[in-house]
Amino acid sequence: MRFPSVATLAERARAVVVRFPWTMAAGIAAAIFAVVASTQHAQEEFWIRATATAALGLPLSLALTLLAEEREWALTRTAALNAVGFVLLGLFFWTWPGPDQKHEVIRYFQLSAGLHLLVAILPFTGQRESNAFWQYNRHLFLGFLRALVFSMVLFVGLAVALLALDKLFGVKVPGELYARMYFVIIFVINTAIFLAAVPSRLTELAGDASYPRVLKVFSQYILTPLVFIYLVILLAYLVKIVFGGE
Repeated sequence: MRFPSVATLAERARAVVVRFPWTMAAGIAAAIFAVVASTQHAQEEFWIRATATAALGLPLSLALTLLAEEREWALTRTAALNAVGFVLLGLFFWTWPGPDQKHEVIRYFQLSAGLHLLVAILPFTGQRESNAFWQYNRHLFLGFLRALVFSMVLFVGLAVALLALDKLFGVKVPGELYARMYFVIIFVINTAIFLAAVPSRLTELAGDASYPRVLKVFSQYILTPLVFIYLVILLAYLVKIVFGGE
């Protein structure tokens, strides 16, 4: 088995930036805002809202880019579409009061979940490629898991290395550095690793009939029971709202 060279990794990273410039820009912005939020305590609320808004730009820009890619739109039209999306995010930033109140946090996560769902369905709007739709979402799911595992291993490895420098060699490592390193890894590196797994030419996935056994076991014995449990909880909560009037 040949391991990818540094040049190969650099080329893949360049390809990700060229294909998804808006998504990578949102990730970099979210990382910068999060780092600033951990520094500027006087304006922490402002930068937390900026970080949360930039994080919404990740799924939104990805969904819009994939839609434009499948429709074979020109780069200028794709850029205009993403620019409109970022303008809407700017309006959300100025109107959203922040996570100080519980219901505002719930609304934010509802919006985030909706945008992530948009990534799964928007590129196939108006199409009837059911198997391609399944294979596309399978690639997204496995790519998400891979990116998460790689990112967490990288973070834990670097955190242990910094801790060793601090405790064993007396090198002063600020406690805030761990959180800032996490922000960079989760918003930038994790995003890049995930985007590298996003398939192109989605409709051509219709001929892919592969079904990983690991994924089958996971979806049948872990994911499906969890979805059922959450569905029961949501229905029970809906009944509580209806009859409680609150």
